[in-house]
Amino acid sequence: MQCLTILPRTVLAVLLVVFTWQAYAADDAYWIDQKTFKKTIKTVAMAPAEAGAALNMPSGIGVLIENEVAARLERKFDLIVPDRYRTIRDEMERQVGGYLVAGTDEPDSARILAVREHSFREMLFQYHMDAIVTVQVRLVGAPFDKNKAEWDGVSQNISTKGGRSLFSDKFGGTVTASSLQISIFDRRQNLLYSARGGIEVVMQIDEQSLVPLPTDQLFQDEKLIKKAVQLALKQL
Repeated sequence: MQCLTILPRTVLAVLLVVFTWQAYAADDAYWIDQKTFKKTIKTVAMAPAEAGAALNMPSGIGVLIENEVAARLERKFDLIVPDRYRTIRDEMERQVGGYLVAGTDEPDSARILAVREHSFREMLFQYHMDAIVTVQVRLVGAPFDKNKAEWDGVSQNISTKGGRSLFSDKFGGTVTASSLQISIFDRRQNLLYSARGGIEVVMQIDEQSLVPLPTDQLFQDEKLIKKAVQLALKQL
C-alpha cells in the first residue's frame, strides 16, 4: 500500500506534540495502580474545557462537553465544578494582562503557563481536592485506508462526492482529526489517568485532494461529542 500523509501547515507544530499520545488500550489509561487510584482519589476539581484556537470551538460546545464530563464524574467522585476553577483562572488572566503578546494577536505561552500554574495553586489553597481533571479538544493524526479514517475509538468516511479518484484502495495515510482528551493529575501534578475519545475528522477529500473543512462545519453533531466523552472516560 502506498502511504500518503497530508496535514495543514497550521497544525503541524501541534501534531508534533499530540503524536506523543497514542491510542490507549483497556488498561493503559491509568498511569498508577488502579486500586491505589480508586482508594485515594475521592474529591476532584474539574477545569473548564479547552480547545486549540485553530478549531474555533463554539462556546456552546464547551458547555456541552463540561456538562457531559461533569455528569459522569459525579457518579464516581465528589466534584468541584468547573465554574470554581474558571473564576480563579479569569482573575489570574486579568492580573497578567491577558494571554496575548503586547501589541500583537499572538498568544504568549509564558503567560498562559503562568495563569495555569497559579490557578492550580489557588485551587489547592481554596478547596480540598485529591486531583484535578483537565478536558481538552486536540488535533490528532487519524490513519486512513480506503477512504475510512480510524482513531481513538471511532471511524469516519473522509470522502465526498467526486473525491475518490485520487484516493483509491491503493492509498492510505494520515488525515487530521479532533479528539477529546481527559487527564487527571494529583495535587503534585503527577499524571494519574489520561485517555482520548475521537470526535470528527477536520479534513475531507474534495475532488482530488484533501482539504480542511470550514470551521463552521465542525462540532455540528452533539452525538459525536457525547460519544467522545464516553470513550475518554470509559476506563473510569
